[in-house]
Amino acid sequence: MAAEKVAFITGGNKGLGFETARQLGQLGITVVLGARDAQKGQAAADKLKAEGFHAEAVRFDVTRAADYREVYQFLDKKYGRLDILINNAGVSKENFLGGNQTSTTPAEVLHDTFDTNFFGAIQLTQTLLPLIRKSPAGRIVNLSSILGSLALHADPNSPIY
Repeated sequence: MAAEKVAFITGGNKGLGFETARQLGQLGITVVLGARDAQKGQAAADKLKAEGFHAEAVRFDVTRAADYREVYQFLDKKYGRLDILINNAGVSKENFLGGNQTSTTPAEVLHDTFDTNFFGAIQLTQTLLPLIRKSPAGRIVNLSSILGSLALHADPNSPIY
């Protein structure tokens, strides 16, 4: 029997992803937590279950292309659709912290960051779009921290300029 609504949250085992899962659980939505570490993902899902929510975890690493098809197959087999995709997983390389400018950040760090935070979200969305289209009201949500703010990066008075 399919749940009323199902959400997949990348990086769902901690921080913004976990809190998003908790709040969706409060709305009666089944949450599937994507986590690089399967044990940490399961521990987070168990914590949500102990709070009375429908939750489960799958191992998912946004940097591993094979994981995209695996999560698609899991969601398709178990639920047949996806109502909410939350692209939350991301990296914050040290060179972006402590006032370093993008102009002095090594190209490798920029590539790793954009591959994970930007292209990873696009690739996952494209992979899961057929399942989202099966939902009566599919949603795609892209979460970001303060480090994703173009306005704050452009403001010389901001703490992350």
